[in-house]
Amino acid sequence: MGPRGGRPWRSSRECLEGVLWVLITGARWKDLPERYPSPVTCWRRHRDWTRNGVFRAAWDRLLSKLLQRRGIDWEEAIGDGSFSRAKKGVTTWDVVIVATEPASSS
Repeated sequence: MGPRGGRPWRSSRECLEGVLWVLITGARWKDLPERYPSPVTCWRRHRDWTRNGVFRAAWDRLLSKLLQRRGIDWEEAIGDGSFSRAKKGVTTWDVVIVATEPASSS
């Protein structure tokens, strides 16, 4: 139990793995396998990380690293928005493309 009662605190790593499982599979939070923290715990962490910019910062850093290593071929990349609502009246896309130096051959 935590200091105020309730379930024991689960590590950020465990919750991130649960969040990624949901995002990768497209499954519902309540279908999260038991090897991960509870669905509510993972959902709550994802909500908090999204609200305070942690999830976006991690995503931007991952994309930057992949671009530096030439790990993304944008000619073959697709975006699936079937799980995300389009906001009425939105005319721009909030994505930052980071300029990178060519990957070294060493």
